[in-house]
Amino acid sequence: MAAELLRVHEYLDPVDKGLSAKAKILGEQISAGIHKHATFEHSVFGRVFAYEVDGYGSRTFMDDASPPSLLSLPYLGFIEQDDMLYQNTRRMVLSRQGNPYFLEGKQLKGQGSPHIDLKTMWPIGTIAQIITTNDDEEIKELLAILKRSTAGLGLIHEGVDVNDTTKFLRTWYAWGNSAFAEMIIDLAERKPHLLFV
Repeated sequence: MAAELLRVHEYLDPVDKGLSAKAKILGEQISAGIHKHATFEHSVFGRVFAYEVDGYGSRTFMDDASPPSLLSLPYLGFIEQDDMLYQNTRRMVLSRQGNPYFLEGKQLKGQGSPHIDLKTMWPIGTIAQIITTNDDEEIKELLAILKRSTAGLGLIHEGVDVNDTTKFLRTWYAWGNSAFAEMIIDLAERKPHLLFV
């Protein structure tokens, strides 16, 4: 919401300065509130974003594969990819130690979700991971994971069993396939040497 309000501010500024200013103030207040009340010192990963806070001092460290997610924060425009707070958070959510929904199985690994069991990874989280890294080796590994996750159908599924890629949710998942297309366009511009060999 903070990132979108700041975008709205830019679009509205030429036509309605007053409303534009309100959007900017609200976006900045939300961002400041998140940095003040939803970042914590993690015992393993350093200063990170919490996934949820309750206003009473409790917080949850985890992530859900589908954007908006902590992993997708740079993609959403909330924080720069190289910001240490994001990098710490990224290390946390891409590990079983920091995220109970990060799954590793015999065939796949990746983010899952509290919406389903602890053996189903969501390829859309892998796509978010690709879009938010500049590391060529990481991207190559993740592209191989995505390829395996299709069970030979060449389509992105909603969820796939990390131990058996023939077990998946939704043969055709429009959001996942759209995100995959966006990722390919991103890589074609940013990392063409990984696609066009």
